[in-house]
Amino acid sequence: MIPEADAALSRLLTSQLPDGVAVRLEPPAPVWREDSGGPVVTLFLFGLRTTATGACELSYLVTARAADTRREHLLLDHALRAVRGGGPATRVARTDAGALWSSLGLPARAGFVAVVRRPR
Repeated sequence: MIPEADAALSRLLTSQLPDGVAVRLEPPAPVWREDSGGPVVTLFLFGLRTTATGACELSYLVTARAADTRREHLLLDHALRAVRGGGPATRVARTDAGALWSSLGLPARAGFVAVVRRPR
């Protein structure tokens, strides 16, 4: 179930991001590494829960790395639009991404939480 959710969210984002932007599954790092591979949107799976109907909801922290903050924000805008328009299986969570950064002991970065719902 987790690999399918990873793949579905990655495909959704890739279809809406500008050419040349990679989508990676990786945890947040204390210091953003220099990455010569170009701009990237990262997905970090941090939460799993079962709903009352038996579906599974997977929560991902969505962040971006680019040459500067403005470009990171543009990538996050593309990702946010993709998740909001992705149909009933994806949504933007009400979870405060800033609180997540704090709980990980990392400095806050721009990002949001995407939820992917997988049926039983």
